[in-house]
Amino acid sequence: MVVVAFTLTGVIITLGFVGNYLFKRTGIPDNLILILFGFLLGPVFKAIDPSSLAIIVPYLSALSLLIILFDGGMSLKLYKVRARLYT
Repeated sequence: MVVVAFTLTGVIITLGFVGNYLFKRTGIPDNLILILFGFLLGPVFKAIDPSSLAIIVPYLSALSLLIILFDGGMSLKLYKVRARLYT
């Protein structure tokens, strides 16, 4: 089970890099590729049982939100925000 989890993590990371490359080349959002992959793993091929993930879903959702907000904060230009607020 641990080998499957690490393999799946590696595949997801690889898909993220491929999606980012495709986004830069074509403009197709990389999130769309990851959502499609999750849809294929879950409802279509039933490779992952949703009830087995119920224990870690709160932690994964908090971690996802943390990463998204951190990335947004790192790319935020404060001088542009200040210029918009006072114009």
